[in-house]
Amino acid sequence: MRMHFAPATMLTLLICLFMPGRGIAQGATIVGDGSPASCTAAALAAAVAAGGEITFACGAAPVTVVTSQLTIAGGQSVVIDGGDLVTLSGGNANRLFRVQPGAMLTLRRLILTDGNAGNDYGGAIYVNTGGALNVEQGAIRNSRTNGWAGGAIIDFQGTVTLTDSVVENNQSSYGALNSTGTLTLIRTTVRNNVATSGGGAMSVGGATLIQASSVEGNSAPEGGAIYASGTVTILDSSIKANTANRGGAIYATTAGDIQVVGSHFLQNTVDGTISAEAFGGGIVSFGKLTVRGSLFEANQALGYGGAILAGPGSDEAFTQVYTSTFVANQAGERGGAIDNRRGRLDVVNSTFGGNSAGAGGAIQNFLGPANLYYVTLAGNNGGVGGVLDQSAYAGYVDDSRQRFNVYHTALAQVANCAISGTAGPLPHFVSGGYNLAEDDSCAFFMNQPGDLNGVPAQLEGLADNGGGAWTHLPSAGSSLIDAAPCLPDFNADQRGVSRPQGARCDIGAVEVQTDATPPPT
Repeated sequence: MRMHFAPATMLTLLICLFMPGRGIAQGATIVGDGSPASCTAAALAAAVAAGGEITFACGAAPVTVVTSQLTIAGGQSVVIDGGDLVTLSGGNANRLFRVQPGAMLTLRRLILTDGNAGNDYGGAIYVNTGGALNVEQGAIRNSRTNGWAGGAIIDFQGTVTLTDSVVENNQSSYGALNSTGTLTLIRTTVRNNVATSGGGAMSVGGATLIQASSVEGNSAPEGGAIYASGTVTILDSSIKANTANRGGAIYATTAGDIQVVGSHFLQNTVDGTISAEAFGGGIVSFGKLTVRGSLFEANQALGYGGAILAGPGSDEAFTQVYTSTFVANQAGERGGAIDNRRGRLDVVNSTFGGNSAGAGGAIQNFLGPANLYYVTLAGNNGGVGGVLDQSAYAGYVDDSRQRFNVYHTALAQVANCAISGTAGPLPHFVSGGYNLAEDDSCAFFMNQPGDLNGVPAQLEGLADNGGGAWTHLPSAGSSLIDAAPCLPDFNADQRGVSRPQGARCDIGAVEVQTDATPPPT
């Protein structure tokens, strides 16, 4: 049946449909009538209560709306699109949003600022159990709590996703982002946040993904960037210039499972007042840590582990490093790049260049063992100890974990191998054969088939030889080339170039190519 409307009735209907603040098609609501004054907190609160998609008509200039807490009720789905013109402020007196169980909130092209939860969690946003929050092309800044967790966001086992967004200048304990649920950062920057305990940028206990993102300039006592007691995956990201007393970038507990792939840890710093407690310039890991295809550069610890300190007091630690480069990291005491206190350490197809410490200029090991396969170490400085330094203590003289196992590795500097402390009856260094050292400091154990002592490695300088991270390429005529039978479990070099390229495999992290095919990128 066709319906007819009188002209006056039709006009009334159109006015109702398109009146600012009233619902239009698909449950959308416009806040404002085109003037800044019309974009009020009351109008926004009414729109949020109605649910659906919310946009703004506040004029062409940016506008700030000071609001009290807005609650997204269970079962609601609310999308707020600020069009890159709207800032919502808590006036440094209120939290801005609370997302209840079963609710979903999407914030798009919107700035949140000056949230304050006082003596409660979540300075800007509180996500309850089972709630969901999406932040897209937005920013959360200048928000705080009075020492409670989550200066920007608290997430109690909900789902939080930030895409193309910025989280900055927030203050609290245990991270600007605090999550025991699922936290995902895509192309997002988290910077200049401060925490009085826990991680400066984030403290996480659930499942966290950081992809193509930057975490920089944050500070906290433990984990300048991240305090982790759950699973954290970092892909193609930059973790830069964070500071802490322990764990300049990351502090991971025994429950932590950290995976770092294709990422850059740069200039993270630990500088506590007591060197024995100032460790892990880049990462402290009590649990499982896996690093692949990454670069650790110019990280520093006043005490131990310029880039990584693994397993301090934790027999549950397990650290694996594959196809990665450690350059110019520094520790005041031991372990310029890595200090492995407890737990197995595997380093495969990796490069260490220009790292330094009082002992263990590249790697210090206590209770590992530490296993090196196809590793290149060049230009590192171990001070009074070695570039590879095994700590040997009288109480562990019969412990086979006090050991470096070295296979197909190039040591291209002096003072390569040393034992600190009281040597026991078991060997502290074991050669798997086919290693090369430029001096004789490793000759006491490098006496297996193919081992070379006092032979120049003839390496080119650290450079981009393909494959993502910088490496040292053996020069033409180097004794490293075609020097070893291939190890069965490693079919490619650090760059992804297949082994062997010649009659046999090369010693060290890089296999010299016999054709002009470029390495994988």
